[in-house]
This record gives sequence, structure tokens and C-alpha cells, in this order.
Amino acid sequence: MLDFICGAVRLQKGRIEMTFTIEHMPTARMIFARKTGPYGPGNQETMEYLKAWARRRNLLRESATLLGIAQDNPQHTPPEQCRYDACLIIREAGASEIGDLQDTSLRLGEFPGGTYAVFKTAHTPQGVNEVWSSAFPALLEAGIRLDERPTVERYTGSLLPEGLCELCVPIRQS
Repeated sequence: MLDFICGAVRLQKGRIEMTFTIEHMPTARMIFARKTGPYGPGNQETMEYLKAWARRRNLLRESATLLGIAQDNPQHTPPEQCRYDACLIIREAGASEIGDLQDTSLRLGEFPGGTYAVFKTAHTPQGVNEVWSSAFPALLEAGIRLDERPTVERYTGSLLPEGLCELCVPIRQS
């Protein structure tokens, strides 16, 4: 799913040293479940709903890529209007594997792709919260320009057994 652009970059932000890679994520088809309302535990429930649906269709394999996308900035959008999408990237799945989406709350869509700074972190509330709070200031301090696309949490079958996930911050190419 990824085209590698450059090696790891280290940033020192106060006492926190952050390492990330820069990757180009291509446009991809996806199936997603959307939750509207305040960000929080409901996001995980939405992801679990999508994963259960995918397991029943044998789509949740080691090669699967799941994305958690907070579509709105809660500093600018009222909590009750914030949208969270739990997404499964669809590669080889055909119509018979996907099934009829009319009877579910799932939708087909397209992940727009683009260039991202990718931070690997522990797949724990503390690990995810730390990278969310540190990544943006560290990138800005390093002179890396962010763009308006949503930040993406990425979960892959190869990282989850190691207890890891990734935060993918959209950046502008120079």
C-alpha cells in the first residue's frame, strides 16, 4: 500500500525524541463505518463493528489495513458533529466478498492518499495519546508543513501482534 520516500527522521522536541518516516500512501478503495458525535470510546466501538463485519467475510487477514480517521478538528467543530470513520482498505475483495452493504451501516468510499509523516507507537491509550500530542508540534518545529487532510491512525496485521500502530500526519511536499 505504501511507496517509501525517505528513511527515518529523528526530531528532538524538549525531552521527547520522535522518529518518523515519510511515506506516500496511494489512493485506495475502502469500506467504512461512520460515527458522528464526540470523539472517545465510541470510536473503538465503531472500529470493532467494522472488524466483526470483516471477520465474517474473511477480510481481516494479516495483510489487512485498517484506518481510524477523525474527519473533524474538535477545536473547530461542535462535539456532536464530529465524524469518525473506521475504514478497511479493500485490495482484492470482489463484490461477493463484500456482500450487500444496503443492510449494514457500512459504506464504500475512497481513501485519497498523499504524503504523510508516519509515527510508530505503542497500541495503548497512553502511546496513542502521547504521539497525538507530540507529533504536530515536533513537525511544525522542524519546519514541515502540514496540510488540511485528516490525520489517520493506521493498524496493520503485521504491527498489531507487536503491540504497535501508526499515526499518519498529512504533510505538504516541498
